[in-house]
Formats: sequence, structure tokens, C-alpha cells
Amino acid sequence: MERYDEAIASLDCALQIRPNRSQAWYNRGLVLLQLERYEEAIASFDRSILIRSDEYQAWYFRGWALLQLRRNDEASDCFDKMIQIKPNGTDLSSIRQLAYV
Repeated sequence: MERYDEAIASLDCALQIRPNRSQAWYNRGLVLLQLERYEEAIASFDRSILIRSDEYQAWYFRGWALLQLRRNDEASDCFDKMIQIKPNGTDLSSIRQLAYV
């Protein structure tokens, strides 16, 4: 059962108590991606990255959300940052190419 709205409400409550939880902002962004609320997802990933700039997964999903909005240059920048943080991951350079498809 998909209860995304409840998940967002729970994360919002947690973030009211501890607004500097990078993981909570990241999780909120993931839920918003599922709801196709891309601008809000990007804002949540931005908050996660602001708190912990080396969170490569937040950079990846921020880039993915940007691709959905056809903001390919910005998405490419996110993928570049992700590769910079974790250069030895699985073929990350091919992920960056998604921005040019």
C-alpha cells in the first residue's frame, strides 16, 4: 500500500524537531519523486546537500528530478558532482550521459 502523503507528513514532523537531519531531507526527496513532485523533491535534496554536501545519492536523485523537468544542463552538473564524490562507483560516467539523451 502506497502511503506517500503519510510518509511526507511523518518526515515533516521529524524535521520540525531536528531540521538538520540530512537523511530525513533525502528521504523526503525520494518520496516526492515517487509522487512526481519534482520541484519539491529538488528542494528537499538541496536541503540534504546543504547539510551534507558529500551525499552522492542526493546529488544523483536531484539530477534525476531535474531530468524529469528537462533541465538537462543542471542535471549534468549534479551527475558530475556525484562522480566527483564517488569516482569508483559503477559506471557513473554513463549516468551523466542521461542528461544528453
